[in-house]
Amino acid sequence: MPTGIYTLISSEFYGNYPLLAAALVLFSLPVLILYFVFQQQFIEGLTAGALKQ
Repeated sequence: MPTGIYTLISSEFYGNYPLLAAALVLFSLPVLILYFVFQQQFIEGLTAGALKQ
Protein backbone atom coordinates (compact mmCIF):
# COMPACT_ATOMS: atom_id res chain seq x y z
CA MET A 1 0.00 0.00 0.00
CA PRO A 2 2.72 2.55 0.75
CA THR A 3 4.21 1.80 -2.66
CA GLY A 4 0.89 2.62 -4.30
CA ILE A 5 0.67 5.93 -2.46
CA TYR A 6 4.23 6.76 -3.45
CA THR A 7 3.35 5.96 -7.06
CA LEU A 8 0.40 8.36 -6.90
CA ILE A 9 2.61 11.10 -5.45
CA SER A 10 5.46 10.66 -7.92
CA SER A 11 3.49 10.07 -11.12
CA GLU A 12 1.40 12.26 -13.40
CA PHE A 13 -1.21 12.41 -10.61
CA TYR A 14 1.08 14.70 -8.59
CA GLY A 15 -0.96 17.62 -7.35
CA ASN A 16 -4.25 15.75 -7.69
CA TYR A 17 -4.99 15.99 -3.99
CA PRO A 18 -8.58 14.69 -4.09
CA LEU A 19 -7.35 11.46 -5.69
CA LEU A 20 -4.51 11.18 -3.20
CA ALA A 21 -6.87 11.78 -0.26
CA ALA A 22 -9.30 9.16 -1.56
CA ALA A 23 -6.46 6.64 -1.91
CA LEU A 24 -5.28 7.32 1.64
CA VAL A 25 -8.80 6.79 3.00
CA LEU A 26 -9.26 3.57 1.03
CA PHE A 27 -5.88 2.25 2.18
CA SER A 28 -6.58 3.00 5.83
CA LEU A 29 -10.09 1.50 5.92
CA PRO A 30 -9.01 -2.19 6.16
CA VAL A 31 -6.71 -1.39 9.08
CA LEU A 32 -9.47 0.47 10.92
CA ILE A 33 -12.01 -2.28 10.26
CA LEU A 34 -9.63 -4.96 11.57
CA TYR A 35 -8.91 -2.87 14.66
CA PHE A 36 -12.59 -2.42 15.48
CA VAL A 37 -13.31 -6.12 14.91
CA PHE A 38 -10.42 -7.26 17.13
CA GLN A 39 -10.45 -4.32 19.54
CA GLN A 40 -11.10 -6.42 22.64
CA GLN A 41 -8.24 -8.83 21.89
CA PHE A 42 -5.93 -5.92 21.05
CA ILE A 43 -6.58 -4.17 24.37
CA GLU A 44 -6.27 -7.44 26.32
CA GLY A 45 -2.91 -8.09 24.69
CA LEU A 46 -1.64 -4.63 25.56
CA THR A 47 -2.74 -4.83 29.17
CA ALA A 48 -1.49 -8.40 29.65
CA GLY A 49 2.08 -7.24 29.21
CA ALA A 50 1.63 -4.28 31.54
CA LEU A 51 0.43 -6.17 34.62
CA LYS A 52 2.69 -7.93 37.12
CA GLN A 53 1.57 -11.25 38.45
